[in-house]
Amino acid sequence: MKVNIATAQYDISFLDSWEGYQAKVERWVEEAAKQDAKILLFPEYACMELASLFGEEIYSSLSKQLVALQSLRDDYIKLYQGLAQKYQCYIQAGTFPVAIEPDVYRNRAYLFWPDGRFDFQDKIMMTRFENEQWLIKKGQELKCFDTEFGKIAINICYDSEFPLLARKQVEAGANLILVPSCTDTLAGFLRVKFGCQAIAL
Repeated sequence: MKVNIATAQYDISFLDSWEGYQAKVERWVEEAAKQDAKILLFPEYACMELASLFGEEIYSSLSKQLVALQSLRDDYIKLYQGLAQKYQCYIQAGTFPVAIEPDVYRNRAYLFWPDGRFDFQDKIMMTRFENEQWLIKKGQELKCFDTEFGKIAINICYDSEFPLLARKQVEAGANLILVPSCTDTLAGFLRVKFGCQAIAL
């Protein structure tokens, strides 16, 4: 079975309003749908631009940004849930740092179905930045998701550099692994790229 997949090299913006964010995301989804894409993949931490809605006083504090973002999580889920239904596609909406308990977060990748369902994969392997500066904790479970295009799994960025994770997902039936990623350097980008190519091989 053939399927068109749209991936976003996403531009991070300073936002004026939640409505502005909604309009921006829908433009991306609509453009992919016009090209008959049925699976859409946004980058890791694409949601972090939402921190700009809370003003300059939190720009220099990652911890304040994470706290502020929690107030938008339900709206974030409803937005992508609605877009997946409206455009009849699967959307992996990048990742969102989710508070599990006070000062404990997980880097969570939500997957949205065309029928309104959604589920998530938490990042398993933490980078030093996530561990030491954001206090983001690793996920506990590797998942596979049943779709009309077969079983889909998700490796979040650094996860793709640890092939035993993908191997477990493939052994569980995955025939497609989505990799939302966020890298700041060419070296980081190449590590993820070559990791994904090696896993695919």
